[in-house]
Amino acid sequence: MKKIVLSILSVCLIALSIQAQSVKDMLKEASSIIKTADDQMTARLLNPEAPLENAMAGVEAFKIYAKALEIAEKKGDKKKIMSGLADTETHLNNLGVGMYQSGDYASAFENFDASIKVFELLKANGAKSRLDEGTLLADQELFAGITAFYSNNFEAAMPYYKKLYDAGTEEPAIYEGLYKMTIETDPEAADAILVAGREKFPENTTLLFTEINKYLAAGELDILIEKLKAAKEQEPDNLSVITTLGNVHDQLHVKATEDGDDVKAEEYFNGALGYYKEVMDQDADNFDAWYSSGALYYNKAANMAPKINELANDFSAEGTKQYNVMKEKMDATFAQALPYFEKAESIDGSDRNTIIALKEIFARQSDFDKVSAYQVKLDALKVEE
Repeated sequence: MKKIVLSILSVCLIALSIQAQSVKDMLKEASSIIKTADDQMTARLLNPEAPLENAMAGVEAFKIYAKALEIAEKKGDKKKIMSGLADTETHLNNLGVGMYQSGDYASAFENFDASIKVFELLKANGAKSRLDEGTLLADQELFAGITAFYSNNFEAAMPYYKKLYDAGTEEPAIYEGLYKMTIETDPEAADAILVAGREKFPENTTLLFTEINKYLAAGELDILIEKLKAAKEQEPDNLSVITTLGNVHDQLHVKATEDGDDVKAEEYFNGALGYYKEVMDQDADNFDAWYSSGALYYNKAANMAPKINELANDFSAEGTKQYNVMKEKMDATFAQALPYFEKAESIDGSDRNTIIALKEIFARQSDFDKVSAYQVKLDALKVEE
């Protein structure tokens, strides 16, 4: 009997030895992977364009540490795992940012998502996390949700978006994304999300255009205009409402132009210009109104280019005549945009789009001294960035 007991005890000791060795090996493997991540980040600091040898290094290390934690029994091993997870957390964030900047949203999501899981493991074991500070956790959840959404991983994005939405996020992109992910399965809920977003961020153009597209797809854009006109009557001094009316007419002008409806296009063009003028009459230094007015003329002129290019290949007398007429009309329309952009620049001289538009207009007018001057301004803006 004693011999049997001793045999059983021997087996148990062997099992414990194997388990301890397994944790030790996993810690060693994870540490090696983290060193790779360290080397990658150091290389990136010296050269931002340095390639990432293993963009999933942090994710791999996290999985190993998580597995080791499941079987670790010694307090010392658990302490090492917590320390390793804390190091991994930083790398996951850095690698996620690197992948996001390179446009690899799927890999970025895996890193951001893993960093949140590391946070949860650290908290469950009473350890500190970098995400304890301020709004870092909310920011990380935002990045995880957005990168999942950008990589069309809607199943993974949805819980993050819902959590952020329920928490009253200040990010308009969450309302837009949640609306798009919900519209097919629950149109009523999607509408409620969009309404909430538009009420919370009335000046956000992305949500505005999402709403425009919604009514446009349903053929109910007039409803939107009616809603905005009603709001304008209630708040005649609300420049945001008037600007939005201008934006809506601007979008209608674009669509009518694409549809080849010149009469409607001109009607909407004049409507947009009129609303922007209302804003400028109340606020002479309203950048958006001046810039948008310039953009109206600029885009109108740019839309003539395809027809002019087509006429350029028609060498008949009539074709040449039409080309000259259209070319003169386009140049005149670009010229009409000029004073609006110049005024916009005087209000905000650091707006890249304004500088680009001015440079292009002067290039068309063959004023190369000003083209050079605006190129210098653009280069200076790049340095400031």
